[in-house]
Amino acid sequence: MGSDGSGTFFNFNDCHRKRCQTRQTPFLQWQSITTGYYQPVREHPKSVATVGEVLWDIFPNSIRLGGAPLNFGVHARRLGHPVYLVSAVGADDRGREATREIAAFDLDTTFLETSATLPTGTNTLASGK
Repeated sequence: MGSDGSGTFFNFNDCHRKRCQTRQTPFLQWQSITTGYYQPVREHPKSVATVGEVLWDIFPNSIRLGGAPLNFGVHARRLGHPVYLVSAVGADDRGREATREIAAFDLDTTFLETSATLPTGTNTLASGK
C-alpha cells in the first residue's frame, strides 16, 4: 500500500478488482482507511504513441490484422488512453482494409502513412502439420 499524503491509502488489489471505466473518463477506486468507503478519483489518461509495422497475419484458415505495435495500441486504447499509431501500409486492398480497421479501433491515424511503392506487410503462418 502507498499513501497519497492525505491519509487515504491506495490498495492495489482492491483497485484492480474495482476498476471501472467509460470511454472518456476512466476511474480508479481509492479506499479510505478511516471510513472504508471507496471514492472515485478521476485519472487523466496518458497519450500513447506506438511505432512499428502493421501487418496481416495469414493463417491457413483466416487472415488477421496484427503487429505488436498495433496490438499494444489497441489494448492501450481499450484502457482509455489516446493512441497515436506511427506506421505505414501499402496503397493496396490490404492497406485500405487495415486503415479502416485501425480507425474502427479508435486509434489516431494521423501518422499512418500510405506507401505508393511498397505493399502492406504480411506474415504467412504455416500449420504445424
